[in-house]
Amino acid sequence: MNIVLLGAPGTGKSLQSDLISKEYSIPHISIGHILRENVANNTDLGMIARPYLEKGELIPNSISIPLITDRLLRANKGFVLDGFPRNIKDANALDIIMDESNRKLDLAIHIDVDDETLIGRLLARGRPDDIPEVIVNRFVVYRRETEPVLEYYRNRGLLVTIDGKQSVQEIFEDIKELLNQY
Repeated sequence: MNIVLLGAPGTGKSLQSDLISKEYSIPHISIGHILRENVANNTDLGMIARPYLEKGELIPNSISIPLITDRLLRANKGFVLDGFPRNIKDANALDIIMDESNRKLDLAIHIDVDDETLIGRLLARGRPDDIPEVIVNRFVVYRRETEPVLEYYRNRGLLVTIDGKQSVQEIFEDIKELLNQY
């Protein structure tokens, strides 16, 4: 099972990805986790990524695509992908990765939550980059770069939207109902 979780910052993609990973024994691959780990460890990649993360910008595709490609090629029993694709170029790259590895994307799940709720969630979680100016910029970047990916997957018949204002467990129950069909 190959799944992409989509949604604005603060929708709970990582939490739901962890739950899916445990329930279905597939790896949770998160571009955000990979990047934050590299920043925390002051790796070369972390040094490159830090200024982008601090401003709420997307890191360049020249960094993210090879990073994700490596992780996806090792996930030969399926995956739940969180935080990627972030734009149409990423979605096209994911298609190529899947084609070249003779796999297909099964589902793109969009967790939908209104901005007011998201801002509250982001301010409450307390990450160093969750400050008002950065949050606002992340939403601008999300609307400009990532929202078109929803239409990309909708046009391919892969997109399903889940109400993200529900409890964590209710969202997960909705997701399990979807995934149990595959």
